[in-house]
Amino acid sequence: MSGDDVATQCPFCGETRKKFGMSPKGQWNCFICETKGRSLVSFVAQYNGCSFKKAQSLLKDIDYSVDNKVLQEFQANGNLFESIVNTLENPETKDEPYQMPKLPTNTYHLVDNMNNPSAFPFFVYLYNRGIMLSQVYHYDIRYCIDGIVTTNQGKEIPIRNSIVFVAHNKDGKSVYWNTRSIEIEPYIKSINAPAGKYQYSKNNSVWNVDSLTHNDTVVWCEGIFNAMMCDKHGYAPIATYGKKITDDQIKLVLTYSPKYHYLFLDNDAYEEQYQLAKRLISNGVDPKSVYIVNNPYSNKDANDLGRKISHTLLDQAKPYINDDQFSNYIIKLVRQ
Repeated sequence: MSGDDVATQCPFCGETRKKFGMSPKGQWNCFICETKGRSLVSFVAQYNGCSFKKAQSLLKDIDYSVDNKVLQEFQANGNLFESIVNTLENPETKDEPYQMPKLPTNTYHLVDNMNNPSAFPFFVYLYNRGIMLSQVYHYDIRYCIDGIVTTNQGKEIPIRNSIVFVAHNKDGKSVYWNTRSIEIEPYIKSINAPAGKYQYSKNNSVWNVDSLTHNDTVVWCEGIFNAMMCDKHGYAPIATYGKKITDDQIKLVLTYSPKYHYLFLDNDAYEEQYQLAKRLISNGVDPKSVYIVNNPYSNKDANDLGRKISHTLLDQAKPYINDDQFSNYIIKLVRQ
C-alpha cells in the first residue's frame, strides 16, 4: 500500500500480511482474495452480508462519515477489522439458525460500479426490462461477469453475465440469492442458490419480504421482474421463486402481519392462485383482506405489461369473497 492508504489484514480471507487496503476515498481491495469495492458502504455491505441501504444505516447509527475523507480518523497502523467491522456486528443475527448460500465468485454490487464499463451491459439489460436505477439501488441488485457457483457437494457450476438478486430478512441481512442471465441464448438462464441443511433455500425465502416492515400490502408474484413492476407506494411486491409456494414461505410473510394480500400470479397459475387464497385464509387471514388481480392480457405477465398497466390492474383488483365467487372468476378468465 502507499500514500494515505490504510493497510491491514483482510477481514474476508483472513490473510495476515496486510495485503488489504482502503484509500482515503473509500476504495478498497485485497490483493490475496481479490475482494474489492469502491466505497465504505460497499465494504460494510459485503462484510455484513446486507444491502447498501442497511449498510448506510449501520454507518449512520455509529456516526461514521461516508464522504471522501472517511478514513482520516483511522491511524495508518489501525486495524479496520477491529475498528469498523466489530463495531458493526449485529448481535441480533449472530445466533441465526440459517446462513445464506455462498454467492457466486466475482459478484459485485451494481451501484458500486456506476462508472465501470464492464457493468454497463447489465444496466442496459435492466433498463430494457423496465427496471429503474432507483430500484437497482433499493433492491441491492448485483452482477457477475464470470464466476463459479459451488454446490454443497463440491460441484462447481460456471456462471457468466448474470444479474444476481439477493433476498434479505427484516434486519437487512442477506439470506438467499438467485440469478438471471443477460445473454440472448445463455448456457444457463437462471440459477437458484443451491442450499445445504443449515442454509436458506428457495423453499423458506421470499424475495423483498423485508419491505413489509414499512408497507402494509403484500403483492404475491412468481418472479422478481414481475414483482418489480408492482413496486407501488404502500405495496410490498414479493417473489416466491415460482408457482410452488411453500408453507414456510406463507408463514414467513405472515410474520410481518400484512393488512392486505394481492394475488398477482401469472396467467397460467389460476389454480395456484386459488389454492394460495385458501391457504392464506386457513392460516387466519381475513378473506376480505385477500384481493384477486384480474389480468385480462393473455400470455402476458406483469413484466410484459409494464409498470403502468400492472399498477392499473392492482387498482382494479377485487376482494376474494368465497370459493364460488373465485371459481366463477376463473371460468370468466379462461373464456376471455
